[in-house]
Amino acid sequence: MPSGIALRLHELPRAERPRERLKDLGAHALSSSELLAILIGSGTAGSSALVLAKDVLARSEGSLRRLAGQ
Repeated sequence: MPSGIALRLHELPRAERPRERLKDLGAHALSSSELLAILIGSGTAGSSALVLAKDVLARSEGSLRRLAGQ
């Protein structure tokens, strides 16, 4: 696969998908971007929910608290 092209979440191995990781491991095992991706739900034609979550977090300097305060 060419670099720079993100997989859709359903294309990831089950163990790497945020919802499945939440079910299997609990919220404490997920990154902030994975938790936010679950809340976002679905991505756009060019970006998965996880990519969107990472972009949103980057704008809030990686902080969910900072994001909640905006």
